[in-house]
Amino acid sequence: QVTMWYDFDFVDLYENGLGDVEFTNMRTGKQIDKNYSFVYWGEKERDVRGTDCSGKSINGTTICESVITGKETYSTWLPYNSKDIPLGNIRIGLMTDVKLRDHVDGVWTIGGKKVTKHAIWTANLNVDIVEYWNFEEGSGTNVEGSLGNYNLTSNSSVWLTGKVGSFGMNFSSITGDFAETTGNVTEIDGTNYTVNGWIKINDEKDQAVVWKIGKNINTIDGTAHLLYNSLNGISTDKWIINVPNTEFVIGSTTNADVGNYVMMTVKYNINTNNLSLYKNGTLDGSVITTRDYVVGKFHLAFGLSPGQPAKGRFVADEIGLWNRILSDAEITQLFNGGTGLTFTDVFSLDIILLEPSNNTIFTTKTNFFVGNVSDPSLLGIQNVSLILDGVINQTNSSGVEGNYNFSLTAPEGNHNWTIEAFDNIDNLHNASNGTLLFLIDLTKPLLNLTDPSGTIGINNGTETIVWTVTDENLDTCSFDYNFTNTSVSCTLNTTTFALTPQRNLTFYANDTAGNLVANLTTWNYLSTENFQTFNSSTFETATETFVINITTNGTAPLNANLVYDGVPRSATIINTAGDDFNISRTITVPLVPSNKSFNFNFTIGGVSINSLSNNQTVDQTNFTICSVAPQNITYINISFKNETTSQEDITAIIDSTFIYSLGTISEVNKTLIFSNVTENLNYSFCLTPGDRNLNIELDMTFSNSESQQRSFSLDTILSSTIL
Repeated sequence: QVTMWYDFDFVDLYENGLGDVEFTNMRTGKQIDKNYSFVYWGEKERDVRGTDCSGKSINGTTICESVITGKETYSTWLPYNSKDIPLGNIRIGLMTDVKLRDHVDGVWTIGGKKVTKHAIWTANLNVDIVEYWNFEEGSGTNVEGSLGNYNLTSNSSVWLTGKVGSFGMNFSSITGDFAETTGNVTEIDGTNYTVNGWIKINDEKDQAVVWKIGKNINTIDGTAHLLYNSLNGISTDKWIINVPNTEFVIGSTTNADVGNYVMMTVKYNINTNNLSLYKNGTLDGSVITTRDYVVGKFHLAFGLSPGQPAKGRFVADEIGLWNRILSDAEITQLFNGGTGLTFTDVFSLDIILLEPSNNTIFTTKTNFFVGNVSDPSLLGIQNVSLILDGVINQTNSSGVEGNYNFSLTAPEGNHNWTIEAFDNIDNLHNASNGTLLFLIDLTKPLLNLTDPSGTIGINNGTETIVWTVTDENLDTCSFDYNFTNTSVSCTLNTTTFALTPQRNLTFYANDTAGNLVANLTTWNYLSTENFQTFNSSTFETATETFVINITTNGTAPLNANLVYDGVPRSATIINTAGDDFNISRTITVPLVPSNKSFNFNFTIGGVSINSLSNNQTVDQTNFTICSVAPQNITYINISFKNETTSQEDITAIIDSTFIYSLGTISEVNKTLIFSNVTENLNYSFCLTPGDRNLNIELDMTFSNSESQQRSFSLDTILSSTIL
């Protein structure tokens, strides 16, 4: 597993930058041999799998198989088969085998230098730290101390790119830039101290005074130690520590520091008067010297030279001040292979829950739970516990960094889990991704399929499925029929499908855990509806015949009825051939125009059967005196003749009653009563529908001013008649 890693951000390719790794057994202090390899954090593609249930066996059983449904990209550790450190950002890790109760440290060699432990800011660096300035303000002239003890007040407001983070403060001798602490730094007054920071010299014009420890502003008296870089005269391109009346020259790399950040460290031991200068984590030189200072005048200043104008020609970033002597290992740690560090006072064990992911659903009680625990702050891992539903389930006290794999058996239902760990000073640390949820679902959905099933009265081309299904985590439902799988809403509880000769289907219900239940149902029919014959539209009082043709299972139908508009009427059964039967009924259409529904029912073997329901549109039948459209086309005209020999046309008044029907008058009829007191030569009557024969019973009286009243009766079928 990957036990440690470093983040690199180099501006150029560093060939053969990765050297050997030395392993030390921290329990014995002895070096040991371990197999290892380098890896890097990158992206990889993997298959996404799902279930395909489109296959069918010969008998119609659904066959499900695992198939690839797509691809997804995920981040993971990948083999790094190179010793080079590339240009730009990369995280390179160390992969090695870890055994139970291992307590092993690995020391990398990077760029020819051994890097002690992890390249991060650890708690030991906060021991006796006075102040730290990370220069991340990016604007203004004030630099706040990370510990809140001392701020830097500057007359510079130019911010450039820093070594760590985003910004560093620029000091220019042209504009006389400098900065100093806002008060006496009493913590280093008369004691050991270390100053460490990243400095980038801007040009080669003159001396670059970096920092001084001593009296405030630019006075000569009280200046104890002065760090500067000289780029002219005898000490060209030398890093110099100046003490009162003494110039101590350290460093000899010509022009190497101009335009590049270097980490400069100055340590002073007040007991031995040893003054040491480190460059990029390596001791450049030391000297025994005395320190002259004015008690109570210890400021830390940047860009100031005693008794002279400000001589800043550099960018400063990540400056730290301690009132103790940092060890060589700590200085190497701050250098971090050239990447640098920044201050933090937040230290923790890093815990990440890896699997299962949030809201995972299991169909087994026993499952594995994995979390990664790392110790970047070197706090030490005392123990790691798996927490189930807020209660410690099990604890691992191996103390190793890496993945912790717990086997957990839990009851069916909803649960939550996390991992927590104690460090070696009894601080509790929680997972960065909190508490995750999971469900154990061992129960299949409860499915009740009621129809179609058994012996069904009639096959009319469609069939209805009726079901109920319950499950706390119900997901999908479908049915297989005639080699086709059809999805339905589980809560719909009913649906129809078109029939084929197949007389079975399988209904499926699946929950979100993948628990699948399948019910097979079979059925047969007493009869099959082949067709129905009827007019889709008609008129009141018309005669209509309705016919259904069925094929039975060999048993003749009995007790047939036509149910028209909710009223049953007995129907005639005729055996046309074999098991085929016609059931028919002729009716006179009742009054009131509307959409009438109808169906046939009959019995076979004592089972009552209803046919498919249909509809017939009934329009109004209207016989009346002609007027405006649509009653403007004469159907019957009544005119009058004189009873004389010449039989000339005469006028008359009438009083009439028509009982009429398009069908049988005795069953359903309508009545028209018409009278007129003004004599007319004729009277025209119109009919809707005008293309049908009309059965009428007419009683009429007529007369005029010259003749006595006559009576006339007629019982006939009319189409167009002159009376």
